[in-house]
Amino acid sequence: MKLKEQPDKQPLLLFIIIVSFLLWFFYSLYKHWKGTIEPENGYNGIDSVVGIGGLLLNAVTIYFVYITYQQQRKQIEEQNEQLAKSDKEAEFNRLLDIIYKQLDHTRFKYNADAEELFKISTALEVCDMPEIMKNLKNINNAMRALNYEGNFYAQIIERCGLNNNDRAYLYNIYNNNVPEHYVALIYNLSDFGESYAHGDEFKEKFDKEYLDYYDGAFATSNEKSITGVLDLQIEKDREKMMDKVKDEYTNFMCSLSLSAEIVERNQYYGEIFDKLN
Repeated sequence: MKLKEQPDKQPLLLFIIIVSFLLWFFYSLYKHWKGTIEPENGYNGIDSVVGIGGLLLNAVTIYFVYITYQQQRKQIEEQNEQLAKSDKEAEFNRLLDIIYKQLDHTRFKYNADAEELFKISTALEVCDMPEIMKNLKNINNAMRALNYEGNFYAQIIERCGLNNNDRAYLYNIYNNNVPEHYVALIYNLSDFGESYAHGDEFKEKFDKEYLDYYDGAFATSNEKSITGVLDLQIEKDREKMMDKVKDEYTNFMCSLSLSAEIVERNQYYGEIFDKLN
């Protein structure tokens, strides 16, 4: 909003009209009282005009003081709006600069092999359990990177004083720079998590195949056991393996949760951004 460059001429015109009216009114009043009121004890028509005129002039003075106050307040409000707009533009440009600089770092962090992640995403889509089991570590590593980088952008955007439209625009810059193989992983992992959370049969199947996969892998690596009895060392190795299984399982559950959060955040900003276009 631009400040007015020319002064408002309405108060000046109003002042001239009022002064002209008062001069006419006082003169007419004086002429009337001069002919009807006889001077007595030093009192005459001029005293009456002066008394009433003083009251009217005080009223006019108060009125113009009020007009001046209103004009100054309006000008201050316009200046404040202009300053707020300038501050907002400066904040927006500052965040824009931070985001574009951070994107170079983000691209370096998203360094997983594209073909490998697409293969994992397909396995999640068709529920290829053996393939998923083999790649739990890769899934968890990719989701950690996505969560860390996504949270960085979301936090700096949410902490600023910009409106939701500007925030959505800034977040969309980051979101459009997430590689396709990571995007596919996010959404297929989120769908997998939905099936796991709301399907009892799916959950039981996954948990059973998860344990069977590691039991089979452990048995294959320890075929030297005699008469089915594991020696002490093999038992210790199995305990270590089960600890690893639990850790990877916990991490995978975290990855499912993170994928749902990322999808929800993308949808939130995406809906706002779509309304801008």
